[in-house]
This record gives sequence, C-alpha cells and structure tokens, in this order.
Amino acid sequence: ALLCCGCTSQNAGTASKPAAVSSLVPTASAAGVGERTLTLTNETAAPGQTVTVQLLVSEGAGIAATDLEVTYDPALLTYQSYQTDDCYREGTVLAEETEPGKIALTLVTLTPREPAGALASLTFTAGQTAGEAPLSLTATSCYNEEAAPISVSCSAGSVTIQ
Repeated sequence: ALLCCGCTSQNAGTASKPAAVSSLVPTASAAGVGERTLTLTNETAAPGQTVTVQLLVSEGAGIAATDLEVTYDPALLTYQSYQTDDCYREGTVLAEETEPGKIALTLVTLTPREPAGALASLTFTAGQTAGEAPLSLTATSCYNEEAAPISVSCSAGSVTIQ
C-alpha cells in the first residue's frame, strides 16, 4: 500500500528523506512499455531573484513511480523547495538536497499522469554571479502503475542569471 506523505506547497520542501522507488513499488518482471521523456525547463532570473524550474513529462507517460536526481552548481543556485503537480498530491512525493548541488526526488502515485505536463517544480534562488547555471536530470528508476519498468530519457535545463 502507498501512503500519502501529506505534502502541501507550504511544507513540501521539508519532507523526510526520499525512499528508493524500489522499496515503494514491487519489482515486476514485465518488459518496459516504451520510452518517455522527462525535461527540466530553461528559465531566466536576475541575481538574487527566486526562480522556478518545472519538471515536465511527455504525452502518455503513465509514470506511477520514479527516483530522480537533479544536479546543479551550488555556487550559482541555492535550492529552496519543491511543489508537485496535482496528480502527485494523491501519492508520495519526497525531495531532499542530499548534498550541495544534488536533489533526490521520489514520486509515487496511484493515478499516473497521462497527458503531457508538469510533474513538479523546483524553486531556487539565483546567485549574484551572472551566467548560465546548468541543471542535469537523471532517472535512476521509473515504473508504470502495474509496476513494470518504463524507459525514460532525460533532458537537462538551465537558469540564465542576468
């Protein structure tokens, strides 16, 4: 059974340490059901300004559970919090900055998103140095609602500080 962590936009950034998806979703022997794409958006911010980067998913994704890692340069950005899309508010969402420059995200839901759209948003504060702050995204595991592995590709994003 999946438990709701009770995250809201007010306390979402303070959730407990992410558990691996493999501990929340049973292992399945079924083959993956096709490639999906997860993308971080490109945004622009003034020095010291708060900026929100969205985590987007492609059409027909059907992602019920995933473990993700976002990396960034902590000299250029400071992680503040996350907020989830409505479909993941009915499940478990955990995010933690595991070390400066690395955020571990675990998303699990009983009602996976089918249309393309946002899964979550990450909020940062831009540093005082102008330039490009790349954001990389890695999916370490991803499953559909039958607990079958899903193949995903990830596209990096960035924050331009100007």
